[in-house]
Order: sequence, then structure tokens, then C-alpha cells
Amino acid sequence: CIEGKYGLTCSCPPGYTGPRCQQTSRSFRGTGWAWYPALEMCDSSHLSFEFITRKSEGVLLYNGPIVPPEPEEIMVSDFISVELERGNPRLLIDFGSGTLELRVKTKKSLDDGEWHRIDIFWDTENVRMIVDFCKSADIQEMEDGTPPEFDDSTCQASGTIPPFNEYLNVNAPLQIGGLYIEHFDPTHYHWQYMPIGKGFDGCIRNLIHNSKLYDLAHPGLSRNSVAGCPQTDEICNQADTTSRCWEHGTCVGSFSEARCQCQPGWTGPSCNLPTTPTSFRPQSYVKFALSFEPDRFSTQIQLRFRTREPHGELFRVSDQHNREYGILEVKESRLHFRYNLNSLRTEERDVWLNSVAVDDGQWHIARVSRYGSAAMLEIDGGEGRRYNETFYFEGHQWLLVDKQEGVYAGGKAEYTGVRTFEVYADFQKGCLDDIRLEGKHLPLPPAMNGTQWGQATMARNLDRNCPSNSPCINVHCTEPFVCVDLWNEYECTCGE
Repeated sequence: CIEGKYGLTCSCPPGYTGPRCQQTSRSFRGTGWAWYPALEMCDSSHLSFEFITRKSEGVLLYNGPIVPPEPEEIMVSDFISVELERGNPRLLIDFGSGTLELRVKTKKSLDDGEWHRIDIFWDTENVRMIVDFCKSADIQEMEDGTPPEFDDSTCQASGTIPPFNEYLNVNAPLQIGGLYIEHFDPTHYHWQYMPIGKGFDGCIRNLIHNSKLYDLAHPGLSRNSVAGCPQTDEICNQADTTSRCWEHGTCVGSFSEARCQCQPGWTGPSCNLPTTPTSFRPQSYVKFALSFEPDRFSTQIQLRFRTREPHGELFRVSDQHNREYGILEVKESRLHFRYNLNSLRTEERDVWLNSVAVDDGQWHIARVSRYGSAAMLEIDGGEGRRYNETFYFEGHQWLLVDKQEGVYAGGKAEYTGVRTFEVYADFQKGCLDDIRLEGKHLPLPPAMNGTQWGQATMARNLDRNCPSNSPCINVHCTEPFVCVDLWNEYECTCGE
């Protein structure tokens, strides 16, 4: 934990990549398991995790009874189980009044040596399981206004909990990668279905329940399981391009290939080049021309920003006529992502972080992930109140981005005359740095006008770096206090 001039930050050793230095991944070899604290009981829950394997069977996660019921005890039969069966995910969930089984028959089997993600939502009545953000769904959208078609049968399953119990009430350890339980007859707990229970051979990472990331470093109990993912680390360490990216990046590897993912503020093939921030003065903006075709179904935005202003547009992608758009902005000191996917009429959705004020002059890292009409917004690691989402696939799913005219940072410029322009929702007296679209680094003038992914075709009223506006110049603090520059704001304090 580092106490800096502007607050607390975590500096993490290699391999501990969570926002609070959690170990995010765990490896299993088919005969092991690891125990962690039980899932908390909530009105509504969102559980997500990623896994990678080449085996078609295996328990990914189980939380429920580990011994037969005692004759005299009040029986708690609730459980949740997620496992692979013939390469497809199978979910069992029981609130104590009957077992619901959900299966998704994916287009391609999930034992392909690539990372896959499963999201599970449940409330007091309904359960949904989604595979890989439904990227495999079949979508048909017409320009003539007919409702879009969205076939999610290969990526989503939903069902209703048998009445009348309303909560998943588990008090045994959460087990991942395998089952360590005393053998018992499932009829003792009145289960209609039972986990098959084969050990998992592969890795599990980013286990999150209600925006709290599990630390997989120190299980309460484990067998034949190690922290990290040696199977993918091996691929990372073999390739010249990725073996050196550990210092300012993370190697993201599957069982077949690897690439460097740079930490915010770093770029280059091995993540060893620091990015240069840009100051945005009043009436400032950057317009980009992209050298790649943005994905229609999915949008990923990441950037660093710093401001003391309560309003301003950070980044936007839109179609030619600004009817379809995705806009990341600061509004009333809160971070918002609003988007509209219907070019014929407005069906705007807005996701925001209600509890985090972002106009505090600190550097913040914002991330947006959109998959169809589902969107996730996070700031500074995205735990707890730093995360929000809308995770439903309804209506239109595609966002058509005009790669020449539709991508802006700092606000959108409208020309009012030959040389005069107005920047709407102008982001000013603040700084942006390291803008990425779909993980691809975009240039920020004046330090950089182009990268392999795009050019800055127009830029106005920008300065290099992110200096303060010298707020202490005309300030006289009474003795013994001295004026301290807090970046565009001052404070009379005891000094260093």
C-alpha cells in the first residue's frame, strides 16, 4: 500500500493483478480442488468467472453440502454447481425447494484451449446463464425498421426456481476446480439432479460475486492446485514478444498463443514505452480516423482521465449521422456511459457510477465493455461501487461506427463557419491519456499524431503533458501554513 500525495494506491508483486493485489487465477490438474469463503446471500446475485481447458468434463464451481445430513439437524439442502459436460456448461441450482438444471449447447465446445467466460444471474425467482457474453448469438437487423432477431440458444439459458424458497443459503466452503465431499445419496437432500463431479484440468480466473473479486492465492484448504496458471505462463515465457512484458503489462495467454496487455499509461510491443498525457483547454477536441473496422456487436473503451470539472465528454464512437452512438462522459461529477443502437429512433440506455465522484483531480482509469445491448462500466479496478452494468439482450444489438467521421475525444466539434467551430459537451481543464478502442492504442496529439490503429485527423486547443494551473501563485497562507499545489487546486497545509 503506497500513500501518495493524492491518496492510496496498491503496488502489486508480479502475478497479483487484482485491484487490491488479489491473485486472480488458479490451476488444477484433474485431481484437485480449492476452498474459499461461501457465496454471500443476496436478493439478487451476479457470479462470473473465466476458465480454460482441453478436457470436456470437470467441476468448475460448487457451493453446497459436503457431508450427509445429520438426522437431528435442520437440513440445509441449498447448492449451486457449474460443470462442463461434453464440453458444454451445465448449471444446477437449488434454493431448498427443488433443483433447477440449465444447460447451454454452445456452437463450439468450450474445451478448445481458449479462455471462456460464464455469467450467472439469479434473484428470488429467476436464473440466467450466459456464455462468452453471447458473442455467438445469431443476429439479424434490417434497415427498414422491422424488429431485430436475436437467437441466443447457443449462448444463454434461463429458468425459474421451483417454489417457494427465495434465497441461495449456503454455509459450506465455495469449491472450485473439483469436489471434496463425503459421499452421500442425493435423495437425502431431495435433489432432483446431482453434479457429475469430475475433477477439472485447466485454469480458472477472475471469480467475481457481486463485483467482489475473490483472492485465489490462499484457499482455506486445497489439493493438487496451484496459484496462477502455469499452463499459459509457459506459452508467455516461450515467446520473445511476451516474455518481457511483465514489468508494465500482463501476458494474456491461451494454450496456443500469447500477447502483452499493457498496464494503463504504457504502450509498445513489450509495454516499455510510457504514454504522454494531453491537456484539454476550452473548446478542445481530437477527431480520429481508424485504420481498422470496429466490431458491430462489441465495443471496448479504456482511458485515463483527470479533471476537476463536473461535466465533459471523454470519448465517443458513432455512426455517420450520430443516430447510433456510445458516449463515455462525466456528468454531474459521475462517470456515465450512454448508448443508442437504434438508428431510426432513440432507445438510449445510460449506465453510471452513482457513488464515485470523479472530479477530484486524481487520475482515474475508466473501462467500458459493451456486448450488444449489454454494457459494463467500471472505474479504477471496478470492485464494489466502482462497477455497474445492464446485462440484458433486448432490441438492437449492433453499433455501426463510422471510422472516418464517428470517433472523437474531448467532445464533438460542429463547424459553425469556415473556421469557427463549437465543441459540444466540451471536456476542458482536464487531461486524457492512453485511449484504447478494442484494446488498440489511439494517438493523442500533440505528443503523437498516429499509431498503427489510427490517425488524429483534427485536433484543437491541446497541450502536451498534464501540468497544474499554478494555483498557489497569488495565495498567501498564514504562518506556519504553506500553499500546496493539489493540481488545479490549492490547500494551505503544514507542507511536506
